[in-house]
Amino acid sequence: MRTMPFPTALIAALAITACADGPTSTSPVLESEPPLAATLDEMALHAASIGDDRAATAYAGGALALRFGIEPSEIVVTVDGADTRYLGVVTGFADPAGDGGVGIRSLVAWTTDGAPAAFLQVDSRSDAAAFDPTGAPMGPGLAKGSWANLATRTRHVAEEGSSFTAVTSLAGRCPNQPAGTDPRVLCTSARFTVRTEGTFVSLAQPSERVTIAVPQQSIAGALLQRQGGGDPVRPPTAQPGRPMPQPGR
Repeated sequence: MRTMPFPTALIAALAITACADGPTSTSPVLESEPPLAATLDEMALHAASIGDDRAATAYAGGALALRFGIEPSEIVVTVDGADTRYLGVVTGFADPAGDGGVGIRSLVAWTTDGAPAAFLQVDSRSDAAAFDPTGAPMGPGLAKGSWANLATRTRHVAEEGSSFTAVTSLAGRCPNQPAGTDPRVLCTSARFTVRTEGTFVSLAQPSERVTIAVPQQSIAGALLQRQGGGDPVRPPTAQPGRPMPQPGR
């Protein structure tokens, strides 16, 4: 497929998708829950419960991408020098106040050996960004990230380092139109180039630091846009005390 310039490519793909959503559309309906979508929902609820709306939105977006039929990519994540197999998806949210380009783009990944026991989440508003743990407004050039280990019930937040997440190609409408999904949300299949390296610090024990890297690789994902404007994905309502899901859920 010939890759079009971006954001021209996004505008064209979304226009095709909007036409497919007309009265004569015969989109397939997803009949069964895709693997891991419910667990990502639980991760979103936990993140919201501790006040991390950025992570909550990222996990909710990842779950939505899976429900739209995006097949996660097998990727390599290096944790303290050890390569581990993860599955991951990237969700790009069209900027409702912009010119059709991507605002937030977010990587969500989970371990694949046996039941998922660790989750990585990184998001930013620009292709290249540096991690900022201070809670400053998330403008271009700033990134957030977290790594959760369900087996040890620990959560680490990115304190320093950088990430790169850019759209590299678009492939038309996402495979599924899930029952119950807001019909105003348009989904376009995409691929992203991702590269991340950072130091993640334990919230419970600040002296506990983990170095995490995602070597540059291509990852499947989705571009989401809400017709009429507004954010296509909203974080879940905070439920104080909501725990992390158990490994294997």
